[in-house]
Amino acid sequence: MENRLPIQIKKFVFMRLASIIISLILCFAFIFLILVLITLFTGEAGLYITVFGGTTFGLIIFAALLIIFFSLPFEIWRLAMIKYNFEKEVISIKGGIIARYEKNLLYSKIQHVVITQSFWERMFGIANVIIQTAGNDGLAMQQNSGQNRQLAFNQPAVPALLKEDAEKVKNEIVLRLSKFKGQGL
Repeated sequence: MENRLPIQIKKFVFMRLASIIISLILCFAFIFLILVLITLFTGEAGLYITVFGGTTFGLIIFAALLIIFFSLPFEIWRLAMIKYNFEKEVISIKGGIIARYEKNLLYSKIQHVVITQSFWERMFGIANVIIQTAGNDGLAMQQNSGQNRQLAFNQPAVPALLKEDAEKVKNEIVLRLSKFKGQGL
């Protein structure tokens, strides 16, 4: 039963676009604020024309469009390649674009199942299921929750599920864990 609950690629793309657009708006607002402060203290208004009317502004917009153009297709492809499967004794997670990986996690080695959501993921109703096993150092979980994408690379994860589906995946893992409780080396 591979990929029993679908990864939300469309919502993930909209979330990523929204975060990029908001970040760009905040960046331009910050630049504008700095220019206003410089104008107030120096009395020169020529800086506005240089930044917002010249080639600098065009280069900033071009760089932002390049980031969006190259990063979004890669993210879509990366998410489309992730497959997960609940088997009798293991959870199998497969993925990767250039370097392929397959992680087989024994239920007896799983210590924690965590659902994470960044600010943007909460806004779009998606979540990540992070699986901590004996042998993970746990340092990745101490990072800022806004770095969920990095968490998915450091630890076994099922990313970009609907929040309700993430709860179902977590409950399925916990249910299967209860069958293996007390087993191990």
